[in-house]
Amino acid sequence: MSTAGPTGRPAVVVHTHAGCANRVLWNEAEIPLSSADRRLQETPFNFDVSIGEIFWPLSASAQVVLARPEFYNFYQ
Repeated sequence: MSTAGPTGRPAVVVHTHAGCANRVLWNEAEIPLSSADRRLQETPFNFDVSIGEIFWPLSASAQVVLARPEFYNFYQ
């Protein structure tokens, strides 16, 4: 996955399962979701922020709403 380093340029990083799970648990503790909720997944899949956007709602049986593909041109 990629992440923005201190230079602002993308850097490739390895994420562990435990780190991803920790992120999801932190999100859920800060803002609990229910199956009635929907969250927008707007970050490209190869960026680290997408982990929370995808797996946090799914862990609470909430819906993940995908942004239109043309939105991703913003990040390029």
